[in-house]
Amino acid sequence: MFCLRDILSQIPTDGATKWIRVENVISPMPASDVVKNFPDAISWRYICHKKRTDYVLTFQSECFARMAMKKANGLTHLGEKLKLTFMKDEEDFVAAPLCRLTSAYPQLHFVPPEFSYQARRTEADRLVASLVVQQPTNQSWVDIY
Repeated sequence: MFCLRDILSQIPTDGATKWIRVENVISPMPASDVVKNFPDAISWRYICHKKRTDYVLTFQSECFARMAMKKANGLTHLGEKLKLTFMKDEEDFVAAPLCRLTSAYPQLHFVPPEFSYQARRTEADRLVASLVVQQPTNQSWVDIY
C-alpha cells in the first residue's frame, strides 16, 4: 500500500516556506495596499522601520504562501516590479542589518504616528503668538566708559 506521507517525502521541495520577502519597493507602500495585495497574510513587518519599503509577510502555512506567490507574480508598485522570495526562517530578517542604503533614492524618515504634524504646528503657532514684541529703547541701555 502507498502512504501519502511517503510519496510526499520523495517529492523534491520547491523551497516554499510560510514567509515571503517583498523587495524592490521604491517608495513606502501603505498598509492598505499590502493588505489588498496579500489578503491571506496573517501578519507582515517592515524590514527597515526608517525606510518602510521592503517587508516580510507571514502566512498560515507553506500552501497559503505558495498561492500568494502565484497570485502576486508580476505585481508592480509605482511602475517597478516587486521581487518576491521565500525566506528560510523568520529570524533571517531580524538578524540582517536593519537598513540597506542605496544612492538611487533618498532616505525617508517618518515621524512616529503619535506625533501628528497638525499638533506640532498648533503648538508652534501658540508659542509664536505668546511672544511679546518690545521696541528697543535707549533708556534700558547702560553705557560704561
